[in-house]
Amino acid sequence: MCVNNDGSYMCICKPGYATSNCTDVNECNNGEAKCHSNATCNNTMGNYTCTCYTGFIGDGYNCIDRNECSADNACSANATCTNHGGGYTCTCKSGFSGDGHTCTDINECSSNPCHENAYCNNTDGSYTCTCKKDYSGDGKSCQLLLHCSTNGVFECHKYASCVSDNNGQYSCKCNPGFQGDGTTCSGICNLQVYQNLTFNETQVPFVQASNEKCSNGLSKATAVCTPGTNGLFSFAKLKSIPCNASLLSLENGNAEETTATIQVLTSHAENISTSEVSVVVDYFVNITDNNQNETISTATFYSAASISSNLITKFFKTPDTPNNKENTKLRNNLVQSLTKLARSVELEPDDPLVVETDTVVIKVLQSSTDTTTLRFKPVVTSGNNITRTPVNVVLPSTVLQKAWGTTATRAKRETNGGRASFMLYIDDSLFPSSSNVTTVVEIDLGVEFVTGLQDPVKIEHYDKGGTLYGQTETEDTFTVVETVYSCEYWDFNKNDWSSEGCCFNYTSNPPECLCTHLTNFALIMKNNNAPADLALSVISDIGCILSIIGLFATIVIHAEDR
Repeated sequence: MCVNNDGSYMCICKPGYATSNCTDVNECNNGEAKCHSNATCNNTMGNYTCTCYTGFIGDGYNCIDRNECSADNACSANATCTNHGGGYTCTCKSGFSGDGHTCTDINECSSNPCHENAYCNNTDGSYTCTCKKDYSGDGKSCQLLLHCSTNGVFECHKYASCVSDNNGQYSCKCNPGFQGDGTTCSGICNLQVYQNLTFNETQVPFVQASNEKCSNGLSKATAVCTPGTNGLFSFAKLKSIPCNASLLSLENGNAEETTATIQVLTSHAENISTSEVSVVVDYFVNITDNNQNETISTATFYSAASISSNLITKFFKTPDTPNNKENTKLRNNLVQSLTKLARSVELEPDDPLVVETDTVVIKVLQSSTDTTTLRFKPVVTSGNNITRTPVNVVLPSTVLQKAWGTTATRAKRETNGGRASFMLYIDDSLFPSSSNVTTVVEIDLGVEFVTGLQDPVKIEHYDKGGTLYGQTETEDTFTVVETVYSCEYWDFNKNDWSSEGCCFNYTSNPPECLCTHLTNFALIMKNNNAPADLALSVISDIGCILSIIGLFATIVIHAEDR
């Protein structure tokens, strides 16, 4: 480039050129180029250009990674695309094989993964197992319906198998990773750390309190055991609890969070006052009466059952709790609220909800009028892990049709199905009376006043072992205590037991109650004083002696007259 000066001129190299001969400067080599680290520098005469690498986009001076997985790519529809700096990789999904660009379905059935009494159906990327006719199970395990069935109905839960013991006796047993009695099985959340808090093992969908506690011993939070991915179960729905929380200053949130808080507070308390019980019961009444058309979560219902058990143990069952009018109202409201909550709890189809606490065992299920029979045979675990079955409740199909087949309930039945709930109260703490009651059974089919049943409800009492009528001698050898049993139901209007509509079958083994209506039932034991065998013998002897004396007098008088 020529520059004119006064009386002269000079030559200056243009940008990109240097030296006396103005040769091209290679900016790509001398460090003058400003290309991005993910770009290629291309020297030109007097200049240079920058071009982003393949897999990056930009002007060469600024280059960003191009996410090929978010746009068109060469991965198969049955592959997973993984983006990385400047490129991507394709990996065939589970159940397929190939290089990721081409993926072919794997025929899992060729390795015979199903039970020998099941059919294998290959699907894209997976397979299904279906038990053959006359067999039941998940396809991986299939049992003859002959076993673990009643009247042809297979009783094992979908997460259970029918297994035999060493004596050839068959029973339902929950599969690994689940717990329950085999007829109902729930997934288990093992000991886990969730959001820096530790929660002990529990089952779906129960609420668990954290092991980390405040200085006053109150747990800092709760979490709910929920189904996770890949068949695993994990904690979720963390609810923090203030260390100064109390039953008398509850902050009402949604039902699940509030009941979880009440559960922790009632579990932590050594004893519970009347005013605190009133707050809790009033809360139950409020959510059942004001939200009759809304459903509650299974976690909420579990918390409600656990709370009820805490109230029974720490208030109603204590000897210092008087049986006055106020406490009677609290008892009745608690029982009736728990029944209403069972009517509105969410249920999975064909998956009964079972809740076991120290004082009550609850089973809630969806059924239909096509069901032949409904049964409730709870297992109770007492000290030293000893299990027993106090009762077996049998509802014939005519009872279900009576409750769910009316015009008034048909619309509800078509949308929600028939709801049945059974509750076994371990003692009569919520049903105080002068009668001797060991257990109370409640039966509810979601409608009020189911009476006049064609076929009665049958409640078999295994606890009584056939000793249903007996005599115990007293110190007075002329009297004995006569023990008589009767089937009765709890009358909420009278706050006492009544035998109307119920009768006791003494001859059945096990002994059974037969009732023509649905409510809370109990087997009442009554002791009456009665004459002993010795007393009857003495009376009989005296009568014989008097008869002989009378006969002798009659003979003497007759002789004198002659």
